[in-house]
Amino acid sequence: ILSSQEGEYVSLSIVPLELAEAGGKTAKVKDGDIRKQLLADVVREKNGDVYLGQIPMVNQGPKGYCVPATFERAMRAAGIEADMYLLAMIGKSGMGGGTSVEYLLEEVRQQVRSKGRRTKDERVKELRVRDVKRYLDEGVPVMWTMRSLGEYNKIANANTSKRKSITDWTEWGKQIAVEAEALAKTEGEQDNYHICMIVGYNEATNELAVSDSWGASYERRWVPAPVAQWASSGGLFMILP
Repeated sequence: ILSSQEGEYVSLSIVPLELAEAGGKTAKVKDGDIRKQLLADVVREKNGDVYLGQIPMVNQGPKGYCVPATFERAMRAAGIEADMYLLAMIGKSGMGGGTSVEYLLEEVRQQVRSKGRRTKDERVKELRVRDVKRYLDEGVPVMWTMRSLGEYNKIANANTSKRKSITDWTEWGKQIAVEAEALAKTEGEQDNYHICMIVGYNEATNELAVSDSWGASYERRWVPAPVAQWASSGGLFMILP
């Protein structure tokens, strides 16, 4: 199946003949089967980390397609076929980003409903672990609107690297709390608007695991919840089984 938009992309999908004859429509996966798949994907580590282990990765590339790429990942996790480039066309994405989230949300809602799934939007004034825990415990990734600021990314990269050698998680929680408190007192720029996925948490250390559509290196980065709040734009969106 060939899809294209002049000056933007050419996408070639190789699919079974039955799928092509059905106009690209796939058979509905039973709700019970999806719930089982999502729950089976939840990983619980001894240090208190809880995260989703098999979220599909999509690399948005240089075009700034963070919105359609993130929606494709969430839809595929829910058992719904999706293509970042087709979603970008629907959302009127241009080079460097600028997707109309309203257009895209309505299309995604229609596709989700056609597969017997549900969507849920939430606005949060203060992003906390408990706001996302109930969804992640069911294996549902949480799409999150935020600002991808320099200090946020610096902490995300550094903390994710440091975590590999941590043995005293109580002390780690205290250490990152001090760092987060210092950042929370500063004013973040209203810039670099972005959407990504929250895919994990650790209640004891008050951290969130965040996944960006930038390739394998960004599959799961850990940030203190107050740092995530500092960068947050307050929007959460879920596709529920």
